[in-house]
Amino acid sequence: MQTKNIFRQTRRRIVVTSLEIVIGVLIIFAIVTSSIFDRNLYRSIDQQLLTHKNMTINDIKVILKEDQVTEVIMPVPLAQNLISFVWEQDVLIKGSPHPYVGSNPYPQFPAGSQDKIVTLKDDGHTYRGITFSTQDLRVELLLNVDTEVMKAKELRLALLMAGGIVIFIVLGLGYYLATITLKPLKRAYDKQVMFIQHASHEMRTPLAIMKGRLELLARHNNETIEAHFEELSQMMEELRGLEKLNSDLFLMSKEDVGGKLELSTFEVNTFLKGIYSFYEDYGELQEKKLHFTETGQPIQVYWDQIKVKRCVSILIENALKYTQAGDEIHLSVIPKSDKSLQIVVSDTGIGIKKEELPHIFERFYRSGEVRAAGIEGSGIGLSLLESLAYTMGIKLKVESIYEKGTTFKLDIPIKMK
Repeated sequence: MQTKNIFRQTRRRIVVTSLEIVIGVLIIFAIVTSSIFDRNLYRSIDQQLLTHKNMTINDIKVILKEDQVTEVIMPVPLAQNLISFVWEQDVLIKGSPHPYVGSNPYPQFPAGSQDKIVTLKDDGHTYRGITFSTQDLRVELLLNVDTEVMKAKELRLALLMAGGIVIFIVLGLGYYLATITLKPLKRAYDKQVMFIQHASHEMRTPLAIMKGRLELLARHNNETIEAHFEELSQMMEELRGLEKLNSDLFLMSKEDVGGKLELSTFEVNTFLKGIYSFYEDYGELQEKKLHFTETGQPIQVYWDQIKVKRCVSILIENALKYTQAGDEIHLSVIPKSDKSLQIVVSDTGIGIKKEELPHIFERFYRSGEVRAAGIEGSGIGLSLLESLAYTMGIKLKVESIYEKGTTFKLDIPIKMK
């Protein structure tokens, strides 16, 4: 339950953080886009107002009679919807053919807006306008920008809707990506928990045996060592098992963080024959037949001799462990190409069930049947083999038929990198 909560909270934090970043980016994008749109929205309108202002100053005709303005002739406007008013002090001299729509009959320019383009809002309508003086007259020019304001509102609404859709998509995508990202971490975490459980389980039995034997020796402290030779032998055997387990775990941990190769050149037949000779005597003691098939001609390889030997030894030891008296074990080397060869270890032992094959490389994995049969082992050998194979670029293949035998194949490059 605690593990689920940890990953659930982590996933929630990833999603929330991603959402906060996206929302921040969307807000900045909306502000910048709106600012640029608003600035460009009125640019052409303002240009028309300034152009007509200059035309008015240069081309306006004022007709006087007895020093009184009787008529004002304005230049032809560039914009058909231009609204204009000409004032002499507070008296309207000439009005616009286009009406000014608002709560007031005439536009109310703010104080200090002379010769400046301003935005006027009146009764739900928006105008861009400029007021200036020429020939003792005050001229007001305006253009209705309701359409442009509506476009700006539509843009903001579109940005808001798009932002909502993006946030919804990011929420789902963030959850999905967080789940995908955390999946290997959770798998590694679960493996670590299982590793600790299995390691403690494997060590508990030998430690309990040694504890019991030591307590027995403590109660008979006056007796000689010879009298308890059997108990001491059992403790030494359990210590050797723990020592091997510790050595395998240490080597596997080194491979997991990136093992290094100590490469050298040697002849593969001679190398494998040395391994075969070592285990041949063990096979004879257990009444099992070992066979070795070498290549037809010598092959020089560039390998990490110690690690390859460990891989082959693991497979032969497993074959000896899971076979019975009278069974056979075959070690052979087969050239595959100029760049690789294959080492094969096969046996006629108990085999592996089809449903158990996907799990055999898991650390400490041992089938219930094997445990019930009392076959010694820690379940770490094939995991170590997989780690070593990965470091050396070896491809592992396994074939097995239950109660008929198992075959492991190592496809090894002749020259390791």
